[in-house]
Amino acid sequence: MKLAHKLAEAVFFLHAAGFLHKNITSSSVVALRRSEYPPGEIESEIDDSYLMGYDLIRGTEAITTKEGTVVQYEIQRSIWEFDIFQHPDRLQGERSPRYIKTYDVYSLGVVLLEVGLWEPLGRVASDLRIDDPSSWAKELSGIVPQISARAGEKYQNLVAWCLGLEGDRDIKDSDFVREVLDPLEDIVNALSGNST
Repeated sequence: MKLAHKLAEAVFFLHAAGFLHKNITSSSVVALRRSEYPPGEIESEIDDSYLMGYDLIRGTEAITTKEGTVVQYEIQRSIWEFDIFQHPDRLQGERSPRYIKTYDVYSLGVVLLEVGLWEPLGRVASDLRIDDPSSWAKELSGIVPQISARAGEKYQNLVAWCLGLEGDRDIKDSDFVREVLDPLEDIVNALSGNST
């Protein structure tokens, strides 16, 4: 839960500063392990986790091309590396709309789904229709109830909110705080015994 909270905070601060990440995937999350913990012990501090992958970052008002995230590669890349984390609206090639905060929040929701399941999406969503990116959000949303048993209903609800965002709705920072950051902070505080 601390990892989820830290990632959401990073997205919030980036958006508040006027930037869009555009590359939020599980590969963009880096966890550093403190050397004082013996190998195999899972006591490493979650504070040593960071959101990285800023190679596509731009200002919210910067000019952007409309090619979306679909790029033709000579070598076929797996959808699990990048595409699955993208809002379906951004997988339309030249018809893709301008990138907005909503798409970062959707991508965060996909990462938070993985965190809540504590398994790679490729294992959990193996029945995903690879040839139909427009169905991915609905199919991922169908997996969300599985995280309730592991992470609780509040966590499930915030992930569902992220994945349910319509592409034509540019969310406000206050919406993000209310729907994602505040619930995550409540969860972390409850788990650490610091209830407010």
